[in-house]
Amino acid sequence: SAAREAAEKEVARKEAEELRASCERLRNQLSSAQAELATVRSTSSSAQAEAARAAAEAAQHAHRITQLQSEVESLKREAATGRSEAQARTSAAEQEVLRIKAEIATANSERHRLEAELGRLQREHTTALAAKDSALAAAQAEVAAAAHQ
Repeated sequence: SAAREAAEKEVARKEAEELRASCERLRNQLSSAQAELATVRSTSSSAQAEAARAAAEAAQHAHRITQLQSEVESLKREAATGRSEAQARTSAAEQEVLRIKAEIATANSERHRLEAELGRLQREHTTALAAKDSALAAAQAEVAAAAHQ
């Protein structure tokens, strides 16, 4: 009975020793798991901060893109307005050119009419001078004939 008791004590001692060793292993595993959890939490926190930074940056880029798109639309409107204004000025200039050409044509027509009138008046003047010369010659001939009598 004493041998059996000693054997049971030895078995209990070995079991207790194995349990202590198992507890130590479990403590070490728990410690490792806690350290790993702390690392994961730290990494997760860093990743969240990085994600938040990236989201903020993306929002800034999106805002800038919206601003640039607005600027582009504004520039397109300005260009269209500029084209319209340029077309209007061009059209007005073309109308002015046509008006001036019409005035030139009218002035040329008037000049031709006046040149024709001048030509007619010069012919009448030449005819009148010839008639005057002829009448003067006839009067001189009459005066000479009267002087001989």
